[in-house]
Amino acid sequence: MKKLKEIIFTLIFPVMLIAFLVSSLVFITGCEKDPPELKGIINIISANSEYSEFNRHLNKFPDLKDLLNGTSITTVFVPDDDAFDNLYATPGFPPDPDDINPDLIKAVIAYHIVAGKYDMNNLEPTGSGLGIPTYCDIPMPCTNTDVNQVIRVNDDLTLLTGSMNPGIVVQNDEEATNGMVMRADQVLIPPVIGELLNSILGTNLAAIQLGAAFSDMAKVLTIVDCSVTDQVPLQSYLAGSDKFTAFLVPNPVFEGTAAAMSISVDQLFSAFTPQQWRVILLNHIVPEEYYKSNLTNELVLSSLLDGAKLSVMEVPVTENTPEGKILSTSGGATGMGGTQQAPIMIADILSTNGVSHVVGKILIPD
Repeated sequence: MKKLKEIIFTLIFPVMLIAFLVSSLVFITGCEKDPPELKGIINIISANSEYSEFNRHLNKFPDLKDLLNGTSITTVFVPDDDAFDNLYATPGFPPDPDDINPDLIKAVIAYHIVAGKYDMNNLEPTGSGLGIPTYCDIPMPCTNTDVNQVIRVNDDLTLLTGSMNPGIVVQNDEEATNGMVMRADQVLIPPVIGELLNSILGTNLAAIQLGAAFSDMAKVLTIVDCSVTDQVPLQSYLAGSDKFTAFLVPNPVFEGTAAAMSISVDQLFSAFTPQQWRVILLNHIVPEEYYKSNLTNELVLSSLLDGAKLSVMEVPVTENTPEGKILSTSGGATGMGGTQQAPIMIADILSTNGVSHVVGKILIPD
């Protein structure tokens, strides 16, 4: 009987052991956590409070947001909020980022997006090669030809962009269903925009070239300097080291002037030749600095246009004359008719090379 029991145990024990091991394996496997479910790039960015400034700007451009919310595989180098704070603290940077021309903001945000999936395992130095293409194409000022702004990767796997920092540190953040989010310790600046910022930040020209309110004046400046190449570029006056007072014309004034002529703003640009526009804009630039306090009643200023004058008159402060100063033009022998009683709407925009004032009319010379 004992012998029989030993035989039965010998036969059954291996079966029981196998059953025990299988059940244990199932139990252990069941206790293991499932791999985290991947989220889309937009969800990753919007869920991270440290990406709030990048997300705020991204939300201004539905086409870029749709791209990152779609099925195309992309990698986004996302600067955290500290990176934006550092950018905004750059000397000469516009005090309110929301006042910057939205075309420039969009170009910067698009520059952070590249096709394909990159992480620290497959990011490779580009050397002096073509670099990594981005979703940022910028038209060149005089040819209007789009040039893709690339990101170059240094030997230490930092990024070389148009930023003044030659080595932007990036690291893996989170894999997405449609690509990868990588954290950047600096805002990536497209090379063309970086060159612009380095040459104009803090100057009178910065208010025009960067300001959303002065994009029409910026276009006219570009038309003039690209077309009239045998004379000193107007932008060199506004971005140079000599002190000037500039009278800035905001977009609503261009729009109002065009509407009074029953034409569009683009047609207004074409209504004068580049040389005529040059003459007009020269009348908006005065040598030396004249702050609001210096613009006293009956003061006569000589503009950069030979023989042209700007006369100051002090008037009561009203909704239409908020600074209590108006300008009238005379001289210049242009036959353009002149401008009377152009109000100064905003005074004393300070810069490293002078001061600017916003005016309510285009200062057409006489």
